[in-house]
Amino acid sequence: MKLAVTYENGAIFQHFGHTETVKIYTVENGKVGASEVIGTEGHGHGALAAFLKEKGVAALICGGLGGGAFPPEGGGGGGLLRGGSPRGASCIGMRV
Repeated sequence: MKLAVTYENGAIFQHFGHTETVKIYTVENGKVGASEVIGTEGHGHGALAAFLKEKGVAALICGGLGGGAFPPEGGGGGGLLRGGSPRGASCIGMRV
């Protein structure tokens, strides 16, 4: 499974639609494996949800997220956790 975190300077970026980078973690058998930071290629809001889905992301952790970010038909993928603390990115391995 791939888990994405809105990311900036080692922290969870607090505005989903304005994030310029995301950190994508690979989770297998309940353990966090490889991770990579990728640019969002200018995608924002609803387009960013589709971009992450194309990357195989099944879940997202972010700071804030408005209602227009993920379409009602579920175009954003699977799980969503919003309200993540900026320092939470360093705790991913402890939460999976």
